[in-house]
Amino acid sequence: MLRIDFEENHKDQTYNTWYMPTFFTCKLQTAEPDLTTISIYFDADRYGGDIEMCEKIFVPINEDNQHWYCTLVDFGEKKVYILDSLPNSTKQRGVVVQDLDTVLQHKFGDKYKFQASLFEVDESANIPKQLNGYDCGVYVINFMKSSEVEQMSSLMFQSETERFNIAMELVLHRKNAWGFLLQDHLQRR
Repeated sequence: MLRIDFEENHKDQTYNTWYMPTFFTCKLQTAEPDLTTISIYFDADRYGGDIEMCEKIFVPINEDNQHWYCTLVDFGEKKVYILDSLPNSTKQRGVVVQDLDTVLQHKFGDKYKFQASLFEVDESANIPKQLNGYDCGVYVINFMKSSEVEQMSSLMFQSETERFNIAMELVLHRKNAWGFLLQDHLQRR
């Protein structure tokens, strides 16, 4: 959804912010990941495009099926942001960026001119913290929608309202065929 909206709102621009799907890191962090299969996610018709034009990559991560956070690789700033609304300093987070480097190198070869695993890591980005133990996914979605770290500090979430808004956005999105059926059904009542 984020990519569709970006492309429609920036028709004259190259797609320079990539949003990896939630299952990307699951495939990336298997015991022996198949780099060729995983690198397909970076095709232009999937979630990637031209690596030389890419400025940012958002990678949502589900940790042990208990917690969501997001890694933002910012190539312009040469910085990796760990966007975590419920931070815990004991987590091993560098592994995802190292694995991402490996896949990008496999996919793009010499065109991939960075080594994100050597970028400065900012785990203390000024982002809002959740007040409960279950809204981490809501925060990840909103961090990815915001896309600029500086803007994230002003994000305010009222839990139930925000979850409802996200659900409605997904259901009623113009690319969701079921959303049109739901709207039609509600109008007939």
